[in-house]
Amino acid sequence: MEHIQQEISYLRGFLAGNSSIEEKHHQVYDRLLSVMEELTEEYRQTHLRLTELEDYVEAIDEDLTDVEQIIFAEEDEELIPMTCPVCEEEVLIDQEDIQDRSIQYLCPNCQAVLIDREPSETGKKEKKEYEMQGTV
Repeated sequence: MEHIQQEISYLRGFLAGNSSIEEKHHQVYDRLLSVMEELTEEYRQTHLRLTELEDYVEAIDEDLTDVEQIIFAEEDEELIPMTCPVCEEEVLIDQEDIQDRSIQYLCPNCQAVLIDREPSETGKKEKKEYEMQGTV
């Protein structure tokens, strides 16, 4: 940035000290240098704004990270631990998904049914055994 301003100053001094340039050319060169100065100033201000925006976006990103941590921490609280009646492994199930009747939950370890939505006779027996184990 400073280099451009130095070059413009040099050209202005050259034009001022050179009387051999015709008046029309002198006016054209003078006007071009004025435009270059304006462009340099616009570039400087744009660069400052860009720096401010980068800082602002970084602050927003940090805030968003904080919000994500809060949201995901709340989601973790909605998980309900269940114990598989067959292998006795603890499995976490989303509380909202338990209400969905179309989902059948299987143990990831032994593939046993954790929640049977349409219990068969054997399913009813396993559920009763599981409930009885939980009350003991």
